[in-house]
Amino acid sequence: MASIKNASARTLLIGGTSHAGKSSLALSLAARLGYSLVSTDKLARHPGRPWPTPRGAVPAHVREHYGTLSTEALFSDVMHHYHNNVRPRVLGLIHQHEILGQGLVIEGSALWPEWWQPTATLAGFWLAAPDDTIAERIRLNAGYTSMSSKDAYLVDRFVERSLYYQANMLKVVPPGCLLETQADSTDALTERILEKWAGLEPS
Repeated sequence: MASIKNASARTLLIGGTSHAGKSSLALSLAARLGYSLVSTDKLARHPGRPWPTPRGAVPAHVREHYGTLSTEALFSDVMHHYHNNVRPRVLGLIHQHEILGQGLVIEGSALWPEWWQPTATLAGFWLAAPDDTIAERIRLNAGYTSMSSKDAYLVDRFVERSLYYQANMLKVVPPGCLLETQADSTDALTERILEKWAGLEPS
């Protein structure tokens, strides 16, 4: 069973596109390490997912967003939101937990690899899953097979944006910080992360 040699590393980032498996892995890691867990989706989400949730139907502005913007524009828009609205809040959380000496796991698509450099107190890993796996997970979560063609189109646009995000993410993930999940269980991924983290040498 892997252990962390670098005991001073207090913040672990888990990034990746939507439905890559971040939430389950981050929950497992936080439980294993005894760290607090934060999802960037809870900090600020824009514009929201284009399918109904327990809170209600898809708002008109969300339908318009996915129904009118190109895939590239959808990606650019959400990246602007991540950088300007989410990243500052994540930095604040990291700083707060470092002051308190508390461990923290943060997961979310808002954790773009180029914005986070490893240090003695921070490490980041990014998940990648096969395109068809991501598409299948999103459509299952959305209830795709029972949707109207108009609603299914919006989900397809979300899928396209998610896959476009991953394709671009793969170009910039630092060496040693990518985990291609494929069929690995959450427990196996947890072990892989801990082993990689133990071997990292912060710059």
